[in-house]
Amino acid sequence: MPAPFRILTIGWNPWFARKMLGPIQDSIALVSDHGVVGDPDRIERIKMPGGMRVIALSPRKGRTLPAPDLQFLASLEAADVPSVRNMILGDRVLNQLPPDTAVAYASFLGKRIEAAIGETRPDLVLGSFDSLHSGMGLAVARKMGVPWVSLVYTAIPAGQTAFSTQMNPNALLPITRKKDEQLYDEAQAIIDGFRQRDPKIYRNVALSDVRFTIRRLGMHVVNLIDRFFSTPEEGRDPYTWPTIRRRMRDVLRRAWNNATLPRRSFVHEPPVGNFAYYPLHMQPESSVDNWAPFYQDQLALAQLVLRALPADFSLVVKLHFIDPDNYSRAELKKLLKLPGVKVADPLSPSRLFLEATKLVIGIQGTACLEAGLMGKPTLIFGDSPYQYFPNTERARDVNSLQQQIDSLIARPSPSDAQIRECVAEYISRFQNGSCNDWNISPSPAESKNLTKLFEKLISYYRSGTPAAVEAAARRN
Repeated sequence: MPAPFRILTIGWNPWFARKMLGPIQDSIALVSDHGVVGDPDRIERIKMPGGMRVIALSPRKGRTLPAPDLQFLASLEAADVPSVRNMILGDRVLNQLPPDTAVAYASFLGKRIEAAIGETRPDLVLGSFDSLHSGMGLAVARKMGVPWVSLVYTAIPAGQTAFSTQMNPNALLPITRKKDEQLYDEAQAIIDGFRQRDPKIYRNVALSDVRFTIRRLGMHVVNLIDRFFSTPEEGRDPYTWPTIRRRMRDVLRRAWNNATLPRRSFVHEPPVGNFAYYPLHMQPESSVDNWAPFYQDQLALAQLVLRALPADFSLVVKLHFIDPDNYSRAELKKLLKLPGVKVADPLSPSRLFLEATKLVIGIQGTACLEAGLMGKPTLIFGDSPYQYFPNTERARDVNSLQQQIDSLIARPSPSDAQIRECVAEYISRFQNGSCNDWNISPSPAESKNLTKLFEKLISYYRSGTPAAVEAAARRN
C-alpha cells in the first residue's frame, strides 16, 4: 500500500486548512502540514485535527530581521517564477515598507519556507495567489524540485475548480474532462444562461442607488474595526498585515476620494460612436498584483491603449464598482483630460457597455470572459484562460499594439458553434469543486467534489516524475 500523499500548504490560515483539507484527509490517503504566517508564539499553540501540524514562517515579535541574502534571493529566480521585486511590489503591505525592510523579510521568509520543505519533505506544495508568501512558496519549491500548485476557480459558472502550476490562472494542470455531449450541453447552458441573464449563471449586481455606496464604505469601516478588536488564531505578522494606522489612513483616503469623485464628468451609458471598453480591476487584488504584476498601474495601461486606438474611437474606462474610491479626483481629472477618454460611473451597468462596444480591453477580469461569450473583439494583457475565444487575443509587443487592435476590430463575428466550442474547451479544464470564498466552509457536496479533485491530483502526480509533470503543465 503506498504511503500517504503529503502536502505542505504555504500561507493558508489554519481555519481554512481544517475546513477544506480535514474532510479530504478523512476520506483518502492524504496528510498535510501547514506553513503559516502570523505570530509564532500563537501558531505553536494551534491545535489541528488528523495529524495536521503547523509551522511558523514569520519572525518572532521584536526580532530584528537578518540582513537580506541577495545571493539566496537571486538563486530563486527562474522562468515562470515572478522576480523577487515583482513579489514585493505586488504585496499590499510590503510595497508600503522601506525597501531594505521588504527585501530582508523576503529573504527571511524564503529561508523559512526552504526549511519547512526540507523538514516535511512534501510530495506537493499547495500555495495561493496572495502576498509575498505565494510567490516565495513557488520560487522555493521550484528551486528544490518540489511541485507547486494553487487552486483556481471559475467565475462563470461558479463552483468549478482546477490547479495552476504558476502565479497565473492559465497554467492549469491538464486534469481535464472529456469533451462529450454532456460537456457541450453544459457549455450551451452557460451561453444561454449568460445571454438570458440567468442569476445562477450571470450574477449581475443591481447598483443603481446610494445605499450600495454606503454599504461599500461601511465594508472598509468594518474591516478597520475588526483590525482593532479581533485577532485571528494565528496572530498577525506585521509584514503581512497592515498596521491599524495604515488601515485608518486608507479608510480616510477612500472616504475623501469618494466625497470628491468628479461624478458630473462620468458617463452613465455607452457613448455614441465607436469606443473601446476598459473596466478596471479592484486593487489590491491578486488578479492584477500577482497574476499580472507588470500592469499594476491600470491608469497607465489606459493611456497606452489610448495611443493605439483608431482616431474614430473613444476609450471608456469604467471604475470598479467596489473600488472607485481607490482613485483621487486629481488622478481621474488627469485621465479625463486625455483626448477621447470617458470615465464610466462605477454604478452603471457593465453589461450595457459590453453590448455596445467594438473592443474590450482587459487584464484578467471576468468582463473578458463575458466579452468572449458575446463574441466581442477582446484584447487581454494578462496570461488568462479567457484568451482562447475566437475574437480574443493576448496583447503582444507594445510597438505592434496598434496593428493588433486594428486586426481585432476588423474580424467578423464568430458563429455560435465557435463560441460553444471555446466554452466547452474552457470548462473542460475545470472540475466540480467549490466556490471561491475562503471565509466560508465548503458544503458537504463541495467537500465530496474536492475529495474527487484531490484524488485526481494525487493520481496525476504519481503517474510520472514531478519534473515531467511540471514540464507537461507548462507546455499546456
